[in-house]
Amino acid sequence: MTFVHEQATGLGAKHGQYHENSLRALVSQTRVQTRRILLRWSRDLTAVIEALVLPVLFLLIACLAAWYGISKLANPRLGIFAFLWVVLPLLPCLYLRAIASDNFVHDRFLYLPSVGIVILIALAIHGISAAKTFGAGGVRAEWAIVASLCAAGLVGTVHHQLQWASNLLLYQNGVASAPQNLVVQDNLANELVDLGRYDRAIPLYLDVLRRNPRFWASNYNLGYAYFRLGRFAEAESYLRRAIQIDDDDPDQFMVLARVQMQQGKLAQAAQNAERAVQRGPQTQGFHFVLAKILEESGKREQAISEYKTEVLYHPESAIARSELEKLQLPQ
Repeated sequence: MTFVHEQATGLGAKHGQYHENSLRALVSQTRVQTRRILLRWSRDLTAVIEALVLPVLFLLIACLAAWYGISKLANPRLGIFAFLWVVLPLLPCLYLRAIASDNFVHDRFLYLPSVGIVILIALAIHGISAAKTFGAGGVRAEWAIVASLCAAGLVGTVHHQLQWASNLLLYQNGVASAPQNLVVQDNLANELVDLGRYDRAIPLYLDVLRRNPRFWASNYNLGYAYFRLGRFAEAESYLRRAIQIDDDDPDQFMVLARVQMQQGKLAQAAQNAERAVQRGPQTQGFHFVLAKILEESGKREQAISEYKTEVLYHPESAIARSELEKLQLPQ
């Protein structure tokens, strides 16, 4: 009897300990899940504040400040007209879906609104010069402010014109100003490739693809750069990726065809050259490259036909005429 009692007591203790451990595990798991939910809510709330609340608040403050400033002008009606002239042309620019990703900040958006900005500045200068502080020297103060603004504008214009001396300087400045813009970095890499600076261009392409592997332009341009370097296997890999992302551009098929031609993959090269021709039937050089591939494949008659098509579309192509004449010579 004592043995049975001891066994029952032991089982009861183990059972109680099991429930206690289960309860602790449940409490711990509940805490972890609660923390995750709170963290997620915190992130969502932060995103909402950054994406919606802050811009709306900034816009509201800007409108109140503009309204207050306009009310202090000598001609508030003209001020309201100028303010609307600034704001209304900018409203369509806020529809960001219509603008390409990474490519939506342009000074040309301010061409028309700049008329309203100039009117507001002129009204502000007139108001300042008319203040009692200047007394009889108000006109001189007005011209001094205008001269200062013109000088500042001249210096700013000259400073910003320097970057337009070459595409290389332009894109270098662009990358420095907007390091997260993939389009600008890809354009800089393209300029470096044109200058033969592959050692600097390729790391830029790779950095773009590290941040966005599906960025079509860098996949294609990196493939083309590898093609120019004679690194055909790597070129083929990136060109295939570009085609998988977007197969609209005919040039990528033609470059891939040339890469495969260099590797001796003539059947695949012919297929991709034909795809390029289908997408750009009158593009200079497309029928010529296809003819070369067919000629190396031993398809003489088809090659002659493609050479003839190239000459038909581009009669100025001396090399196409020469290759056609050589191939038409008696065997």
